[in-house]
Amino acid sequence: RSSDLLELHVTPRALADDEVPLTVQQYAAAASRAIAAGFDGIELHGANGYLINQFLVPQANQRGPESRYSGETIETRARFLLEVVDACSAAIGADKVGIRLSPIVAHNAAQWADPENDVPYVASELSKRKIVYLHVERRDLPRGRIMDDSRDVTP
Repeated sequence: RSSDLLELHVTPRALADDEVPLTVQQYAAAASRAIAAGFDGIELHGANGYLINQFLVPQANQRGPESRYSGETIETRARFLLEVVDACSAAIGADKVGIRLSPIVAHNAAQWADPENDVPYVASELSKRKIVYLHVERRDLPRGRIMDDSRDVTP
């Protein structure tokens, strides 16, 4: 019955700060399993409404100032992303870790608060970690138009 199916679904909620370390370790464990299965590396999906992206966009990350992962500043919004990158890098090597981000692509009307300032901060932090690549998704270009936009966004 369809009413039974409704009971199987739990209303989503924000992870509490003390739940985050387990989730971070789950990313690292998944990265290790991918390498053990023969993958060359991994791409963390921090775009389009996936979990990492939910920490990065203030419309989804409504944690208050008491949280280490607060939605109030880019430093606190990016903390989860950086902890996941650090854990995966420790597990498999930074040279096997890439990440996909979508700072100017709105997903369900949610996007980064201030991409012009947030992207350089995140790119700088990722650069310090020497990951293999940063894949930044853009959908603001007209279809069919090819454009060279290979600017360095690191400060």
